[in-house]
Amino acid sequence: MVEKKEEEPSLNEQVTWSWSGMVRGMRSIIPLALSGLTDGIVWGVLAHQAGLNLGEVLLMSGLVCAGSAQFLAIKLWSVPLAAGAIIPIIATTLIVNLRYLLLGAALRPWFAKLPPARAYLSLFFMSDRTGH
Repeated sequence: MVEKKEEEPSLNEQVTWSWSGMVRGMRSIIPLALSGLTDGIVWGVLAHQAGLNLGEVLLMSGLVCAGSAQFLAIKLWSVPLAAGAIIPIIATTLIVNLRYLLLGAALRPWFAKLPPARAYLSLFFMSDRTGH
């Protein structure tokens, strides 16, 4: 049986965005979401061992774009957190997340054809799956 391979859109094709396409995309990432759940459990255990409270864990999970940056930052975390220790944590997080700048630039030809609100919504959900 030959599998039908989806063709990548060319730059000349019209880019469309729809809620049904977004839902289809959400369904297609369910296996990745399940692996992300296990990453979250491991992150929670490591954060607890590092002495972070629930508020700190939620704040870090909300502000840090990539799970890999969280795992690196937790290694730099010291309890009590020394005053100068926050700078390497922020720098490490920014450096690790620079890959999203490249990914966004690579996708720009397609996103440029969308209205700004839809392009930004799409970028919000952009992931390369190496960040977790």
